[in-house]
Amino acid sequence: MGSIGQDQNEVKIIPGSGVYVTTGDYVKLPYFTGIGMKFENIIFLKLSKAARELLLILIQKRDIDTNEAFYVTRKPSAKSKASRAYKELNRHNIAVRVKKQTYLLNPTAIIPRKNYFDKIKKEWLKYGK
Repeated sequence: MGSIGQDQNEVKIIPGSGVYVTTGDYVKLPYFTGIGMKFENIIFLKLSKAARELLLILIQKRDIDTNEAFYVTRKPSAKSKASRAYKELNRHNIAVRVKKQTYLLNPTAIIPRKNYFDKIKKEWLKYGK
């Protein structure tokens, strides 16, 4: 359980159902298998709904051997929203853009396959994270 100010908040990640924050905010979570997510609840609570949605899209689209996700948006309004969401994820050291439309997820937050962790961590550190 994390807290913001005096309020107590809780994040529940329910595979196949969604991400629920006791403040009433809810993000639909696609069904995954074999995904390890390690977050401090307080960081997840600090993310805007748009940033949480982008994060979940990136998790769903990622290659579990590289922790890279390729994400394309076509509509200008969606591009703007995704750009703001990405900046927020980057500010919290969750994702970094490595190429156009390609994002690397922090391997200590979004856990890759065990055999690839060290390689991905080295790649992550190249971007100053």
